[in-house]
This record gives sequence, C-alpha cells and structure tokens, in this order.
Amino acid sequence: MPKIVILVVDDSSYIRRLLKSTLQSENAHILFANDGLDALAVVQRLGRYINLIITDINMPRMDGISFVGVVSELHPEVPVIFISSSLDNERLKQRDRILFLQKPFLPQALLKTVRDVMSARKHDAGKRSKQIA
Repeated sequence: MPKIVILVVDDSSYIRRLLKSTLQSENAHILFANDGLDALAVVQRLGRYINLIITDINMPRMDGISFVGVVSELHPEVPVIFISSSLDNERLKQRDRILFLQKPFLPQALLKTVRDVMSARKHDAGKRSKQIA
C-alpha cells in the first residue's frame, strides 16, 4: 500500500501518541497539530500532500469544526474523520456526510474507518478519471 499522509489534530498528547502508534501500521506518514490554528498552518504549507484529516472537535484556540470549515474551502477533496467523546454538537450535526468516531474507540475501529475512507477516495478518483477519458 502506498504511503498516505494523515494530519492528526488533537490537543491531547496522549491521543496523538495513540493515533500515531495505530496509524503507523497503515504505512502512513503522520503530521500533528495541537489545535485548529496549528493545523491550519500545516494545511497552508502542506495541504496538497494531505490525504486525510483526523480531528478532535473540542480544542482551544480553534475547534475542529471551525478548522474543517476553513480547510473545506481550500481542499474540499480531503476527507475528514471527527473524533470526540460526545456527538452533542449541533454544528457538527448540520454538516453533510459526517465521519465520526466516539472516544474512546478501539484501534481496529479507527483502522477500519481510515481504510474505508481511503478506499472510497480511490474509487471516486477512478470514476472521475474514467469520466474524463
């Protein structure tokens, strides 16, 4: 499997380490940010290389929903998986096509979600290239 680039955004160093150890089995290159503002700086520098974003919702300075709102304007093709301890967030419920994992989650659940997202993305890219041809 070719290397994918995943941006992990979470204010918890424990969660970042947990995601790193889980995602390394996917041959992924992982970028990290502590909150939405730090993540936005990463996206502005490296956005064209990022294949997937995994972000917490509740973080200081800029929350995950606000961060994804900005990123979706810059890179609408990049899928996002939201992670949080609760889905009790009206702003998130209003978004289309939400991918959400509730904390705590098993590493296998994260890996399955990442694989499903990347598989769907490859499938969509293949359909688009056939339409162009």
